[in-house]
Amino acid sequence: QALVAECGQRKEAVAALEGQLELARKQSEDLRRELSAAKEDAQALLAECKQHTESGVALEGELAAAKQLAAEKEVQLKRELAAVRAEKEEREQALLAECK
Repeated sequence: QALVAECGQRKEAVAALEGQLELARKQSEDLRRELSAAKEDAQALLAECKQHTESGVALEGELAAAKQLAAEKEVQLKRELAAVRAEKEEREQALLAECK
């Protein structure tokens, strides 16, 4: 009878261990799914970050080009202004000469 009782206890212990093992398997599967989802999220974020970086680089290039164009226009406008001032000065001198 002691052997039967011990056998019964061992069967219960084995059943409990099998239950724990099954629970551990389910938890492992859940964790694998969560890990897979986290990896997908990380990949998506990385792709988005890369896209923003590329966009930022493109914007920096456009900004540099716009600054260069603005600097060139400024030089051109200064030349034109100097020419207009010189022409004005010449006209004023010519008018003064006519008046004398």
